[in-house]
Amino acid sequence: MAWATINSNGAAVAVAFMREQLQVADGSDLIEVDDELVIAVMEGRRTLTSLFEPAQVAPQPVTQQRSPAQGVRSRRYPAVMSDLDLDALSELAKQIPIDAIAVEVGSRLGGSARAIIDHAPSIKRLYCLDPDWKGNSTHGINDPWMDNLRGFWQLDRFQTCLQFAEHYMSDRPQVRLLPFSSPDDIVWWREPVDFMFEDSSHVNPQLRDTLDFWVPLVKSGGIIAGHDYARHWTTVVQEVDLLAAKLDAQLNVRGTVWWMIKP
Repeated sequence: MAWATINSNGAAVAVAFMREQLQVADGSDLIEVDDELVIAVMEGRRTLTSLFEPAQVAPQPVTQQRSPAQGVRSRRYPAVMSDLDLDALSELAKQIPIDAIAVEVGSRLGGSARAIIDHAPSIKRLYCLDPDWKGNSTHGINDPWMDNLRGFWQLDRFQTCLQFAEHYMSDRPQVRLLPFSSPDDIVWWREPVDFMFEDSSHVNPQLRDTLDFWVPLVKSGGIIAGHDYARHWTTVVQEVDLLAAKLDAQLNVRGTVWWMIKP
């Protein structure tokens, strides 16, 4: 089961797979909902305002065949990102300078990291952090968000997300996979970075703490970016807007990928 925050009128204002990812304000409440409803919101097939309405299914021609890959989030990269978001990330990666030091916070299967390195092959080092890679955690690879990727990317061949990422990135020597939570496990980091992509926790205090830690390490002229700038991730929108105002930087959004150049 997943969770939704509803306001005093009974309307959904946020959804998540984990109860602790949601904040409850005065007059609101938490209720359990089907995983499929949350997945539908994340994929844009439903909105929060229509969460509890019957799904509208478009009629399909009786001759239509379902391809084996239909329903896969992306055939290009194993990432919980739409093709529009992957296009935005790929174009953004082309702006990363030669010999750059780049960091991705929240790499899961390594799909978005691969999109970055494929379009910025002159990166000196791409450090990928993910707390799910600690120990032998199987939580991430069994996450319902992985279901649309499972068959096409043969995830059942791997016991953990780290095993998949290590296999997937084995031909990219510039990539370093670090089983760390940000920022708690990485407070010793001092190396300046040219590019930082945030796609880990979308709730506070972790999101704010991650941005507070990494933004000062991004060089002037460097790129600060992330994923899920969308209405149903209200904390992401709020924190990114605050960051842009604090830096007096222009905020750019394509799909749900956001970025700004640090002054």
